[in-house]
Amino acid sequence: MNPTTNTSTTPRNPWTGEPLPPLPKVSHPENWRFQFEDDGDMFCIYDDQDAPIALTFNAYAWKNGRVDCGAVSWTSDILDLDQLEQDAARIPAWIAEIRAVTQWAHQAFGYKTAGGGDKCRTTN
Repeated sequence: MNPTTNTSTTPRNPWTGEPLPPLPKVSHPENWRFQFEDDGDMFCIYDDQDAPIALTFNAYAWKNGRVDCGAVSWTSDILDLDQLEQDAARIPAWIAEIRAVTQWAHQAFGYKTAGGGDKCRTTN
C-alpha cells in the first residue's frame, strides 16, 4: 500500500491489501493518515492535533489486530476564556467524530476472538 492522505480512493489494509470499509465523514479529512510510523510496526489511521481545548486524538493499528485509539491533552497554554467558550461549543461534534473514527478503526482492523469479544483496546 502506498501511504496517502487522499481519501477519495478506497484505503486498503496495509498487511493484506484488502479494501477497508467506507470512511466515516469527518470535518477534517486531512486527519486520515494511513501510513506507517517510524518503526514500521505501528500503522497510523487518524491523527487530530487540533481538537478543542488542546486535546489530541490518534488511532493506530498493528498487524496482530490490536487497535489503540486515544485522546490526550498536550498543552499547558494560558487559559483564554473566549477560546474556551468556542472550544466548548465544538466538543459534542468532536466527540461524535472520534466515536465514529474509533468504531471504524475497530471494524476495519480489530480481530474477533473465538468467544466473539473484540480484542481492540481504546484508551483515554
